[in-house]
Amino acid sequence: MIIGLIVTQAQQEHRVIGPLSRIEDAVPDERLDSLLDKLVREIAALGDRRNRPGNNELTDFGYKFIARRLAAGPVDAVQLWTWMRPFDAESGYHRKARTEVHKLISEDERLRRAGQRLVLLDDPGDKTIWQRAWRLTRRSSGFAPTPDDIIVLLNALDPTDQDDEKWRDLLRLTAHSATAGAEVRVAAKRLLASRPDMLAWIDKLAEPRAPKWQLKQQEKERQRAAKRAMEWEAHRKSFSKQIDAMHRGEFTALVAPARAYLGLFNDLNSEAEPQDRLAEWLGTEVATAAIQGFEVFLHSTAQPTAQQIAASNAESQSWNATPIIVAALAERERKKAGFEGVNDDRLTAAFYELRRGLIADQAKSKALRPAVELEMQARGLVETAVRAWIDAQLEHRLEYIDQLYVLMRTDVDAERAADIAADWLARFPNIAVDPEAEMIDRLIELGRLDILRPLAMVRLGQSLSENRLANWNAVAFLTDFEPQRDRLTKVAVADPSWMWAVRRRVASGRGRTVSVPLSVDQLVWLMTTFRGAFPNVYHPTGTTSGDTNPWDAAEFLGSAASRIADTTTDEAIAGLVALRDAPTDSYSTFLRVVAAEQQRKHTERRYRPPLLADVRAIVEAQPPRTVADLQAVLLVLFDQVQKRIYAASADPWRDFFTDAGEPRDEERCRNHLLTMLGNRPESIDLIPEGRLADGNRADIIALRTGMRAPVEIKGQWHAALWHAADTQLDRLYATDYAAERRGIYLVLWFGRNVRKSKKVKAKGRGQKPPATAEELRLGLIAASKAAQDGRVAVVVLDLERPPHVVP
Repeated sequence: MIIGLIVTQAQQEHRVIGPLSRIEDAVPDERLDSLLDKLVREIAALGDRRNRPGNNELTDFGYKFIARRLAAGPVDAVQLWTWMRPFDAESGYHRKARTEVHKLISEDERLRRAGQRLVLLDDPGDKTIWQRAWRLTRRSSGFAPTPDDIIVLLNALDPTDQDDEKWRDLLRLTAHSATAGAEVRVAAKRLLASRPDMLAWIDKLAEPRAPKWQLKQQEKERQRAAKRAMEWEAHRKSFSKQIDAMHRGEFTALVAPARAYLGLFNDLNSEAEPQDRLAEWLGTEVATAAIQGFEVFLHSTAQPTAQQIAASNAESQSWNATPIIVAALAERERKKAGFEGVNDDRLTAAFYELRRGLIADQAKSKALRPAVELEMQARGLVETAVRAWIDAQLEHRLEYIDQLYVLMRTDVDAERAADIAADWLARFPNIAVDPEAEMIDRLIELGRLDILRPLAMVRLGQSLSENRLANWNAVAFLTDFEPQRDRLTKVAVADPSWMWAVRRRVASGRGRTVSVPLSVDQLVWLMTTFRGAFPNVYHPTGTTSGDTNPWDAAEFLGSAASRIADTTTDEAIAGLVALRDAPTDSYSTFLRVVAAEQQRKHTERRYRPPLLADVRAIVEAQPPRTVADLQAVLLVLFDQVQKRIYAASADPWRDFFTDAGEPRDEERCRNHLLTMLGNRPESIDLIPEGRLADGNRADIIALRTGMRAPVEIKGQWHAALWHAADTQLDRLYATDYAAERRGIYLVLWFGRNVRKSKKVKAKGRGQKPPATAEELRLGLIAASKAAQDGRVAVVVLDLERPPHVVP
């Protein structure tokens, strides 16, 4: 729906992208892959980029989403090229996202080189490498090959293929002089060692000469500069005749200077201060008159009013005069003159334009928007202004409502947000599905089910679209379950995909686990009703996209069962037993485990003093009697290994590194760890790649009669580092009947002085990677529900090379 909205809006003859400019911020990272896949498919259907309608706007959105996806984590080069292929970095209006994409690609050596090889060497077709390189860098200058990149590409060529002339084009991709390009030429000579005629050709590259394309480019730039100078001279003559009109504050004389002042013209100096940019274009006298005219217009009664701006926005239209208002306030802010004397309507008009983002993103004065926001708050205008802005959009039944999310969560307090949502839901019974869902979800977050319950009764009596009906049925499940149980069961049987609407209402977080308070009956009903339609499928390793996959359904239903297991009332125990004892299916093993966990919690709450035999076992250091004891013994053993790694005279830490000083793979590290552990007097067998239930294998299995404790090992570089404790160890291995839902997540820390592919990654976008083993351990615990619940113990084995040792 979002992609359809973007494409439709971009193709409008009179486009106002402002209402869409915040969409990219509302899309969660995990949906970016599927969204980009959909976007490029939709764009491909519009034809060649040079002729397709709305190409500039679509290109802007494409690069914004790609920039976010690159920042979110590793991307496959083939997938990235698929996303970038329909675009051209020279199209569009907003340069910030393109610059970010260029930077992220340029700094990611693995991705950059994989993309270069894919497009320059591996892609089928008869285009030359020079033509391919042009196409590649038109998508992002971040792909521009460095001399080292070209050497890598040369080394990928077959030296025995005498007919392959690709090396010539590769050499032309870098500059050459007596010093520049020397390493590249040496690499090419190695490739062509048996062809002396070609070696001479390579040597000639060092002779300085300007390439034809550069000369042609310089001439074009000279012509453009001359043409621009002529145009600007004509502009100055034209606007110099309008100085009196500017002093009178006339709209027609001020609109272009205002846009120039705010940096909305691409051919003016965007880095200059606003008044300097305007003077550079029109001259000091005209610029001074224009700035004075901005202030005159600000105090005039000329259209538009704030109400007119809000109404036009709802109709995807804009007013050309609004930049004059914003420019006047920007000049006041630049001079630190404040907003005294500016009436509420003009201030609100500027507030609207700055919130829409187009002017605020381009204007040199970044302090203007917060200054206007602060003044609006001081005058008590924010709620009234934003409600009027949104009212107009709701009346037009727009699918995306600009500022709705901000109002619900930032502009007003929780109590006012609930009241406003209740008012809108009552006044606008036929609004679009997304804004309605946004208000529903906010009321659920605030616990205002008392507002939603009567609204659901009214809505379900209306004729609703499929998605709106699904949402209001989900509200009925949440707010009026018992009276609606039979009807909702029929709904679920007829359309099991309705579960996704329920999940969106009651689950949150990246893992989409149940977060809203539900009764035991509701939780049992969820598992009973949907377990047949959505089998228990585990999350695959590697990159996935979307959040309505089979494993997402399984994780949601599993979270419902886990919520029941967290409660030890008679009702909860009976409910989980009923689920466990239902006909065997893919959830049966999991349910037996969580039922046992629930029973353990129930038993712990009815604690009794330990028996004499248990006390004797502890005092006399006898072998472990429970899985919890086994887990505790393993933790002691790993702690002993950690102390020996650096203290032992044989320097056992060295065996965790290759002869070249690089970290060994996880399997070799595990084997060395087992060697260090040796034969155990505690009668514990440590088995590598030990078998568990359902055919699963753990890196190490600790065995003791009737007991198993799985150990999952991950190197700090592993892609699943931040979630494997839950998605692999807890979900796959600790569910073994003899493990009693316990295990150890052991991570190998090699520090930060390793090659890029072996470095530890940050947990998420905008976060820093851990700097020490202890930081990593604490971060892993914070990221794991199983660790926080006490089932999984997290151990980070510090193997970092001592500082005195040279790699």
